[in-house]
Amino acid sequence: MTPQDWFGIGFRLFALWPLLLAIQNFLYFIDIRFGLSSNRPYASYGLMGDVDHIGYLFYSCGYTLFSLALLRFSSILVAFAYPATLEIDHTTEDDRNDGKPSQPT
Repeated sequence: MTPQDWFGIGFRLFALWPLLLAIQNFLYFIDIRFGLSSNRPYASYGLMGDVDHIGYLFYSCGYTLFSLALLRFSSILVAFAYPATLEIDHTTEDDRNDGKPSQPT
């Protein structure tokens, strides 16, 4: 595998991280909206009163869109990071004619 392939794999794995954050925020939204547990994720931050559960939904949507955009355009970004190099043809005319000498014109 080339370094470009490894970079592409790493970039796509990195693009999955915001998707995991989106899932986490969506689960927080479900938990707060329906009151599923007494363990609130905001309890450690010292917030008092009601927490706006819609904020978690907004973050979840934002992370999802960001992750999908990274995954969708990953091949373009990998090509930008590793631009194609021009292949230089080092063969002679005789090599291209299967070893036969070229005919003068």
